[in-house]
Amino acid sequence: MNSRFGRKKTKNPPYFSHEFIITNHGDIVSVLAMLIIVGLLHKGTHVLSSSFIFIQYNNTDENQENALLYSPGAKDLCVIFFYTLICIVSHAVLQEYLFDKVTRKLSLTKVRLAKFNESAHLACFYALSTVWAAYSIINEGFVENLSSLWDNYPQRWLPFWIKLFFITQICYWLHDYPELYFQRVKKELIPARLFHATMYLLGISLAYVGGLTKLCMVVLVLHYGTDFFLHVSRALHLAEYKFASIGFTIWNLTFIPVRMACVILGFLTLHHGLGKYSVTLVRIADGNFNTPSIRYVICLVNAQNILDTYLLLLSKPTCVYSYPQQLD
Repeated sequence: MNSRFGRKKTKNPPYFSHEFIITNHGDIVSVLAMLIIVGLLHKGTHVLSSSFIFIQYNNTDENQENALLYSPGAKDLCVIFFYTLICIVSHAVLQEYLFDKVTRKLSLTKVRLAKFNESAHLACFYALSTVWAAYSIINEGFVENLSSLWDNYPQRWLPFWIKLFFITQICYWLHDYPELYFQRVKKELIPARLFHATMYLLGISLAYVGGLTKLCMVVLVLHYGTDFFLHVSRALHLAEYKFASIGFTIWNLTFIPVRMACVILGFLTLHHGLGKYSVTLVRIADGNFNTPSIRYVICLVNAQNILDTYLLLLSKPTCVYSYPQQLD
């Protein structure tokens, strides 16, 4: 039916249909987050809402002069749920008000558009995380020397901003799963995206729960700092900007040294450092997972990842991506 202005009426998608949820997922999730926040205003729901919004498990002591420290705990799952919602909303805001405006000026296929959006979001996240982690390490004196990577294991008591950093990292990689649906990612791109997000999610979560937070933060600074150049260059390449080659050159020069540094730090921490304080059985109550079998498994997984990377580089010398996914 034509309107009197001579244009067809746009038909809104049915409520709760796939199209409706995908189009409005940012608004839907933001409403859910607001309901949790509004719960703080009522006495009956204040305690419940607080468990979702505020960081839990601090060493409260009225006579303590030092700053509060926080440890992992079961209620972190509630906080992770809430801040995963915040990550989804932030993703939608960046996409709608920044990246969509950029891509409208570009002639990109659906596959190239999906890869551009992925790299643009990752570049922003890597930049924020690198600055946050580096500042926290320096400001909090979190890693004063090499031996501090394994001293006082398990490293469960963390300053506020460092615990919030780990919570944010877990939430970001967790939010990547529903984004595969919200962003209508092509089926051929899903396996690589799932593998990438899962590896980071498992690694960060295990380090957070297992008391290897100092090693994890240093490794993340190294990884994120180099991969930032990769994703900025990848986005510029897909947008056909000439400056992309500069970033690729920086990444190609730093990729192998950074990965080798991560392997060396991991070996020194797990074999040389923690080997002196090994326990025979896992002590869940203390968060002590420093058994020989667990350390060897972590070392083997780390070595396997590096070996796979080298084999990929040998088979594709011009490869400029750290996991199996074509650039174009």
